[in-house]
Amino acid sequence: MLHGSCLCSGVRYEISGPVADMTNCHCGMCRKAHGAGYATFVTAKGEDFRYVQGDDRVVRYRSSADSDREFCRVCGSSLAVVEPSTGDVYVCLLYTSPSPRDL
Repeated sequence: MLHGSCLCSGVRYEISGPVADMTNCHCGMCRKAHGAGYATFVTAKGEDFRYVQGDDRVVRYRSSADSDREFCRVCGSSLAVVEPSTGDVYVCLLYTSPSPRDL
């Protein structure tokens, strides 16, 4: 099980299943959204990803025809990219840890 949170810790999530495809994305959208040269994500199945705290703080933005970006409305941390057509969730690895005590 993996756990994660946003910068202000108002939003917390967990991934109960396996993750795959660790990716460093260099596309312009990811560079803009993360303010860096790339963003590192892992892929999780939608049914394995859930918010355990602060889901009322999560804002969804349609960033392209097939992707929604989720972020914390309080601190602005990027949380996940969701592909509604497949149900896959791309989780920002920066905010993810095997132990909730590490967040």
